[in-house]
Amino acid sequence: MKVILVKLTISQLIKMNEEPEIAIVGTKGQIVIPQRLRKELAIKPNTKLCVYRRDDKLVIVKLQLPALTGPKDYFKEIDEKNKGKKK
Repeated sequence: MKVILVKLTISQLIKMNEEPEIAIVGTKGQIVIPQRLRKELAIKPNTKLCVYRRDDKLVIVKLQLPALTGPKDYFKEIDEKNKGKKK
């Protein structure tokens, strides 16, 4: 799922049948993703987003990371894979 923020005029967005949303950059360089887009893309607190530049565009991509149940489970899995092997 990709979200692309591009430099377009309001009239260009309307022609694309996309309702424009405005995000304002705060003093700390933060932006707020409009609520409608957060709901549509299921972006919740702690959602990981990849942000990069493509020419004069800012591209934001929602990352799909597997959920870890905790470090203990991760290390338990590693221990089981290496059980009986010499170190």
